Amino acid sequence: MIKEKLTLKVILPEGVLCEKECDSVNVCIVDDKNGKGAGSYGIRRGHAKAVLCLSSGKIEAFDGEKSIFSKQTDGGFAEIENDVVSVVVDSVN
Repeated sequence: MIKEKLTLKVILPEGVLCEKECDSVNVCIVDDKNGKGAGSYGIRRGHAKAVLCLSSGKIEAFDGEKSIFSKQTDGGFAEIENDVVSVVVDSVN
């Protein structure tokens, strides 16, 4: 069966905060090699495997145009593989 959605999995030190099926995920990433600046990065189904360094900002998941998850974080990492976006952070607000 072909998966038609992404899965967003947000992981805290205490364990998995959420696991949501969605159409897209937006995160804030570090823009340059010195870790300065930040940019919004969008992820959709079929994205190539990647590891991203997250900057301070919002993690947001969308079903169509409707936001179904939105939390602020001070940074962390995201791994994209097989239509699963695993976000590892110390805390969210």
